[in-house]
Amino acid sequence: MANGYIHGKADFSWWMTQIRMGIQYRKKTAHESKWQAWRQYYRGDWNDNTLPSNVVFRMLRATVPRVYFRNPNVSIVSRRSGPDGLARARILERVDNNLLRRMKIKNHLKGMVQDTFMFGTGVGKLGYGSEYSPTPEVITTEDPTEKGKGDYNIEYNSLVIPNMPWFMRVPTGSFIVPANCIDRESARWMAHWVRRPYEDVVNDPRLKHVRGLSPTSSTNSDLGIVHSRKEGEEHMVDLIEIRDKKARQVIVIAPYLSDKILFQGDDELQIAGDIPFFTSVYNPDDEHFWGIADMKIIEPQQLELNEINTSIMYHRRMSIVKILIQEGGMTEPEAAKLISEDPHAVIFTKENPELAVKIMQASQIPQDLFTAKENIFADIRENLGFSRNESGEYQGGSRKPTATEVGVVKNASDIRVNERRDVMADVLVDVVSSMHQIVFEHWGEEQIIDVAGPDGAPVWVRFKGEMLKSGSYEVSVDPDTGLPDTRESRRLNAVEEYNLLKDNPLIDPEKLTRFLLNEMGDTAYDSMLKTANPMAPGGQQNPIDFQDYQKQMAGGG
Repeated sequence: MANGYIHGKADFSWWMTQIRMGIQYRKKTAHESKWQAWRQYYRGDWNDNTLPSNVVFRMLRATVPRVYFRNPNVSIVSRRSGPDGLARARILERVDNNLLRRMKIKNHLKGMVQDTFMFGTGVGKLGYGSEYSPTPEVITTEDPTEKGKGDYNIEYNSLVIPNMPWFMRVPTGSFIVPANCIDRESARWMAHWVRRPYEDVVNDPRLKHVRGLSPTSSTNSDLGIVHSRKEGEEHMVDLIEIRDKKARQVIVIAPYLSDKILFQGDDELQIAGDIPFFTSVYNPDDEHFWGIADMKIIEPQQLELNEINTSIMYHRRMSIVKILIQEGGMTEPEAAKLISEDPHAVIFTKENPELAVKIMQASQIPQDLFTAKENIFADIRENLGFSRNESGEYQGGSRKPTATEVGVVKNASDIRVNERRDVMADVLVDVVSSMHQIVFEHWGEEQIIDVAGPDGAPVWVRFKGEMLKSGSYEVSVDPDTGLPDTRESRRLNAVEEYNLLKDNPLIDPEKLTRFLLNEMGDTAYDSMLKTANPMAPGGQQNPIDFQDYQKQMAGGG
């Protein structure tokens, strides 16, 4: 039997040793000791005597919206030619894009982008049916954990729906891989450290040996791996979910409270030997699994900028004009006129004004400070691939940018940003490919979905997941889904395309009208278009079988 098991049973001591080593590996190579400071930079938590120039916040907020997918959509192409492959690909593509919206995957991709920038590595997790189910039931598609041993739900995440896949961001600090592994593919196992309410854990029917458990103590440090505990988490239990590729097992342990295995079973979510954790790294390290954080690269410049800004603040205070008045040489009301907002033309002194009053300025703000500040900004932009043009700023020299200048800015920015967007596109493709296997294996009940028929009109089709399994597919991400898109721009583009194509005899006017009304984005337009009889075959109230849809695509029905 593989290491980590004794007569087929998971060895708690062996796995805890691996977890300790994995956490120490992450702490060292991901520079985890710096994470809290980096979070404070982003949040703007600085010392009271510091005047910051928060480039961390600026650069992070400039990176995230450029990299994540605002309207994630995928395209599915069948590797098999003919109407059968086309029919399966159309159904699967419709299923995928419906699921991506229902799963709100763009929010979690956005979180992964931020984690990757701040900590070097972003992590996401794909699941099915319930959040804390180590592996779904193979026999049934019902949610096996809707109720616990009590009379209340033990899982209540609103994004997790029975019989549906889900995808969520995993905090980087809660993800563990074997010590010294260098990439996701070669990792034997991956683990997720989770924290659940005590009453949910002891009432979870999937877990064993929970009778003697108690809430994890916030002072327990016997393992040297205590996660920081926040206020209000006194009644939580720490658990580690381990997924082992070598034995294709999933294991759940409570590291502080028990030396028993709370769960062990075959990992039904391992698809083709791949664990359902997905990682994003923008700056890979050739020797380590954990990526190099952008925060580590720009931290020295951030601190230097703060020092320069603080020096400018002190010099500005020193440069304020000081007025020296000989004691008794002027009354207080007359002295107040010197700094009053009202222009007092006459001020009376008791002594000779040239001797009684002297105005002096201690210093001026050195120009070198501003030069140094601009140079550091340039370093930061170039380190992150956002030089002046790539940051969307135009070089000086003309009052109005020319078309060439606009093109330089766009092309230079796109080249650098697309590298990071491509990383997120790969993550999305991997997630969707794994999601397919879940649909094939676990959608045993009949589903109904609307897809495009041979003439482009919507057709409602009945199908099961296993019907799609025999197909062979290629998944790609639509590149434009990451670009800024507004309702107004979509309307303008739709009107322009409609006017361009409406008189073309090769264009179906009904399909073109459907496209236009759909892009107008207002429900008031829905009633304008004639609708097919919902009771007709292929209508919403009378969906057709998958085999009939195949015949339609082949022109046989």
